[in-house]
Amino acid sequence: MDTEFARFRINPALRDQAMQVCARLGVELSDVLRAVVTRIAHDGAIPFAMPAAESPTASASPPSTDERLWTSMRSQVEAEVALALLARFIADCSTTIDEQVNATDRERFARLSEQRDEARRLRRELDVTDADAVRTVLQKYGPLVRSSVN
Repeated sequence: MDTEFARFRINPALRDQAMQVCARLGVELSDVLRAVVTRIAHDGAIPFAMPAAESPTASASPPSTDERLWTSMRSQVEAEVALALLARFIADCSTTIDEQVNATDRERFARLSEQRDEARRLRRELDVTDADAVRTVLQKYGPLVRSSVN
């Protein structure tokens, strides 16, 4: 699948606040934005209420607290995050393996290789429409990836 880098202007403070919310939820802002764009393209509509362009005083709850946004696209966001977590875990394992110039710890090398192979297989075979399978990936790999970042 071809991808393209997209840029847009946003207030840096607003971006930072959104990144903090995403971090608390255990997701990357880029994954959420990608899921929103995918949902708009798929449904042909914006998946949450937006204020009317000609009415700047129209009240709408911010997208981060609009439950309609998350209810309608939660499974897709979770599936995207699960795939991203698996990719990150695979990359972390590969980096650690590659950095072991002196592979004296053969048990660790074998364990990392096995874990990486398991994550690769899971990423290849994951049914993103299976909510239980996606949740299992999020629960297992979310803490592993977060702990490797800290």
